[in-house]
Amino acid sequence: MQRLEAELIVLDRMEIEEVGFNPERLAQAVHNQLGPLSGPVPVREIAAALDIVQIRDEPLNNFEGALLMPPDRNRGSILVNNQVHPRRQRFTIAHELGHYLNLGHDPQSSGSFECSRNDMRIWGEPASQDKHQRQELEANRFAIALLAPQPRFVPSLRTAPDLSHVVSLANTLDLSKEAVARRYIDLNDHSVAIAFSTNSLCRYVIRSTSCPALCLRNQTNMPDLPLRDDLQNPTPLDEADPSDWLYRTDNKAVFIQTLWQHDGYCMTLVLVEETEDSDEDDGIEDTFERFDRFR
Repeated sequence: MQRLEAELIVLDRMEIEEVGFNPERLAQAVHNQLGPLSGPVPVREIAAALDIVQIRDEPLNNFEGALLMPPDRNRGSILVNNQVHPRRQRFTIAHELGHYLNLGHDPQSSGSFECSRNDMRIWGEPASQDKHQRQELEANRFAIALLAPQPRFVPSLRTAPDLSHVVSLANTLDLSKEAVARRYIDLNDHSVAIAFSTNSLCRYVIRSTSCPALCLRNQTNMPDLPLRDDLQNPTPLDEADPSDWLYRTDNKAVFIQTLWQHDGYCMTLVLVEETEDSDEDDGIEDTFERFDRFR
């Protein structure tokens, strides 16, 4: 059990909660009071400054984290699964803090929030629109906006997409590469996606708003990936066959880069670029070549 002392950080909780229910605005309200930061965001100290009186790190089997508080929400306690990596514990604390600060979030019948590993993975639009999933999604959005504030990503977003940015930011912010990758794609203006896989099976895909849909489905085989190099650095960005990655390949070029991780996990960045239209004569020649090939 860790008793928290808010000696280094002073925050006005009422001012934060007054911004409403939007998770990104809540996180920004915290950062407005904190001012510029370097290094990892001090999530435990922030929690203490916002009336979280203790954080208990314990072995948990059925959930990753929990928030306990009285009905008037004047204080709270957070329970964190200590069987996972410390970087994931940081995200869990921020997730529970998101529930605590969002006055639109209602606890379960037990009077507490008990959040599973699957709850922590809800990203984008949840499969169903029930209240529980919406609240968990918003807690995740708050957590990543708090722990990975947009200004820290600006330098990496000014250059070409590269998984080395994800590795560097994960180390700087003391967050998992997967959490940072999701934030990196959300903030990216390039036509780019990241496919997360385990043992050559796709787990899920995230993409920027300008990126076309990828022809990958959960638990289906990944296309051929670059050979494993090491667990620290991504492979070079190489051109790939667009038909392996996209539903619609007309006038598209695709480049991929893979970061291999432990236990068969990896993430693959997919960069899609527009190519110039071929002229009519070239199109006719291509048609005859394909006809001759199959005749």
